[in-house]
Amino acid sequence: QTGSGTIQGSKNTAPSAGYLGERISASAQSVAAGLSGAGKTITSISLTPGIWDVSAIGMATSGSINLSLVEVGISATTNTFEGNLGDQNYILATAATNSFMSGSVPAFRVILSATTTYYCVVRVDYLAGSPNCSARISGTRVG
Repeated sequence: QTGSGTIQGSKNTAPSAGYLGERISASAQSVAAGLSGAGKTITSISLTPGIWDVSAIGMATSGSINLSLVEVGISATTNTFEGNLGDQNYILATAATNSFMSGSVPAFRVILSATTTYYCVVRVDYLAGSPNCSARISGTRVG
């Protein structure tokens, strides 16, 4: 039986779609950051109805030392941060400037009744230049 929290697979195979443990992920590398201080979608996944733990990791790099903040978030709206800091958003700001900054959002639980797209959004504050972002977002079915 698919869905309804059923278990499938063994220690050598991944569960199929609709089963507990199903994993969907996407990643993107070297995407131009948005305007300084603005959220930008780097990659996304589409999750089917069920209960999912969604996580994300993002980073920004620059050819020079000019990055002062990176924020990584999981959002159902493209280019937008939703929810609470520490829940589905992570932010790292420093008094110094850097050429590389990263952050991650650990498992954020979502309960879906319809197929929904989730976006990994990254915000970079920078002084000059054109930083790039890389990111990964993944969902694991837990119910």
